[in-house]
Amino acid sequence: MLLGISKIRNVTTSVITSVCVLVGMWLERYLIAVPSLSMTRLASATSFDYKPTWVEIGITVATFAGMVLLYLIFAKLVPIIAIWEFKPEQEEA
Repeated sequence: MLLGISKIRNVTTSVITSVCVLVGMWLERYLIAVPSLSMTRLASATSFDYKPTWVEIGITVATFAGMVLLYLIFAKLVPIIAIWEFKPEQEEA
């Protein structure tokens, strides 16, 4: 909806929208996985407390760090602005 309004269609709005979409997708996946893993199938072993281990926290942090690293490498290797759009500066006589 934010990108549909032409007055606020700019880079900042696009970044905010994409971050909101990514956070929403991550929360959706989290809400699908964690409740199903926290409940056991045995009635005698029910436990509603879920606490992530250091391994799970490490995997999550490493995933985010890896995505940031891949984005930075992509931004370094692929120009964001097309090279053909630049005009060579003419020296003043």
